[in-house]
Amino acid sequence: MGLIEELEKKVEKNLVSKAVNGDLAIYCYKPECVYEKAWDKYTKMARGLIVNTKTGEIVARPFTKFFNLNEVEETKLENLPMEEPEITEKLDGSLGIFYQDEGEYFITTKGTFYSEQAEWATNYFRKKFSKSKIPKGLTLLFEVIYPENRIVIDYCGLKEMFLIGIIEIETGRDYSYRELEEFGKRFGISIVKTVPLKMRDIVESLKELPADEEGFVARYSNGLRVKMKGVDYLKIHRILSKLSLISIWEKLKEESFDKEFVATVPEEFREWIEKTAEILLKSKKRIEKEAEDLFRVYKGKKERKEFALWAQKQEYKALLFFLYDKNQKKMDQLIFSMIRPTGNRYHPIHGVSEKDTGEERLDRIREENL
Repeated sequence: MGLIEELEKKVEKNLVSKAVNGDLAIYCYKPECVYEKAWDKYTKMARGLIVNTKTGEIVARPFTKFFNLNEVEETKLENLPMEEPEITEKLDGSLGIFYQDEGEYFITTKGTFYSEQAEWATNYFRKKFSKSKIPKGLTLLFEVIYPENRIVIDYCGLKEMFLIGIIEIETGRDYSYRELEEFGKRFGISIVKTVPLKMRDIVESLKELPADEEGFVARYSNGLRVKMKGVDYLKIHRILSKLSLISIWEKLKEESFDKEFVATVPEEFREWIEKTAEILLKSKKRIEKEAEDLFRVYKGKKERKEFALWAQKQEYKALLFFLYDKNQKKMDQLIFSMIRPTGNRYHPIHGVSEKDTGEERLDRIREENL
């Protein structure tokens, strides 16, 4: 069975997402895959893998999924190769995946062709490198950083794309840091900084690493990559996961939004959480009241058939049936589905509500906390 067939099987099992742009398809593992730890050759490859569905050709081959230190067997400290790896900074942006199509350069993110980050990165790359003849057969991988794409770390207005890896599409070979340096010099591309420390020093430093540094990536000669993130940085990530609109909505839906939950959030963010919950609950009560008022308007006979004919013509027909059946539980579930937030979340560092196209940043936060 070919690559596309295997990936499509993962799509059917809801482990991998698929986005299409003409003959091209981009595959990315889903949160369900992370939850279930359903990792195999194909789900690991699906981290923004782009394939031509007509020819079966791989158009972009990003890094395979790699894990945190001690997260899986192969990244446990005692199981790592004996050699000293290359250590680079782990930058706090979005993964940009370079590919070429019909002679044009594109940058995409791992789950969609049309994200806000992909549009910014493509425009940035074309402005700077449109005249550069980037060799075919290579997937360039970037950390995309610009102010509107801030995750946690404030890069003080920096707008840049840092080359963090190069993969040979045909063989999957992962370029060494020395090769990255040579490529960067050849084309004038900024590259991620190397860190002149040994692995044991890096591990010991993670507890003391300031929150304005995400961490490090270790790359071994056999291609194994390992993520290592600072303790303070991870704490902020967890705060962000609690402050998403969806997370608050889920807590309310599950009836677990309580004082204990609010107490786990730093004081400076509690007022926003409580106000957001209040707004969502007011929306729920408004819809419930409108449905109840409409239900009271109905003055015909209460036989179900006659009632159904009337209810089908009303705005809240499903809610009216739940009222008729006195099924409060199903009514609550439906109203919560109606008020589910989409496309926006609170960024406590920016202090504003911001659009998050494709939920790219929210995906990172969700993955970090699994």
